[in-house]
Amino acid sequence: MACISASSSQRSSPHTAAGLPSKTRLAKASTWYCLSLIACSSWGDGSNSSPTVKARRRSRRGNPELNPFPWSLRRLTTPAGSGDTRLADRNSCRPPPLPAASNLPLSPMAANLPPVTPWYVCLTKPRREALAVRKLEEQGYEVFLPMLTHWEKTRAGWAKRQQVMFPRYGFVRCARPEQSIGPIRSTPGVSGLVSFGVLPAILDDGTLAAIRSLAERQARKVEEKVNPFQAGDSVEVAAGPLKGMSGIVSAVAEERVTIMLGLLGREKPVAVPVGQVTLA
Repeated sequence: MACISASSSQRSSPHTAAGLPSKTRLAKASTWYCLSLIACSSWGDGSNSSPTVKARRRSRRGNPELNPFPWSLRRLTTPAGSGDTRLADRNSCRPPPLPAASNLPLSPMAANLPPVTPWYVCLTKPRREALAVRKLEEQGYEVFLPMLTHWEKTRAGWAKRQQVMFPRYGFVRCARPEQSIGPIRSTPGVSGLVSFGVLPAILDDGTLAAIRSLAERQARKVEEKVNPFQAGDSVEVAAGPLKGMSGIVSAVAEERVTIMLGLLGREKPVAVPVGQVTLA
């Protein structure tokens, strides 16, 4: 019983089962290590270029069972009549090469289009927009300065005036393809071009067309009115015997405005000259 227990304890020893390797395993590992060193030395001294090694490689390339890496050792094309279609399927998934940009044909419409010149954002000096526009136009540039039309109170009454939609900012572009934007920075009244880093900011024709349309609609709306007032506006009498009173506009004429004023505890319509009324 003592012998049986000793043998069973020896088989369950951690040094032979899950612990340290046995002598047989160590011997096998050392043998494989020596063989790998010999193989590395034979590769380095040029012995792999012998006819026997070359013939063995050729046989492995032709036999997919002996070649562990068939995709890396064979060419990307499959010879005609061979049964291996894996590489052929791989090549068929590749898209055809794109034609070069210089070989693409131009349509007649694109060939007749003039070159597109972008719009640049010009920064002017304070209250020097008109001077900058005049000097840029004298140099041959195309300039667009959007304006807004508004009413302004004067001694004689209300008058229509124009002001810059974007103070100190205008839009300019070259009128000719060979024209440079360098002289814009040295133009009187101009501070420079709006830039992002070293690249000047540009706008397309669609954005400029939208701004131009907005300015035209606003100017047309002001031109249709004979004075800045309309029915429902809250106004205040600034001059005359009713100075200081406020009310609501009920009717508008060319020279007078009818205002609903509170007199003697009741609202009564009173016609007041346009020049004596201001918006509350």
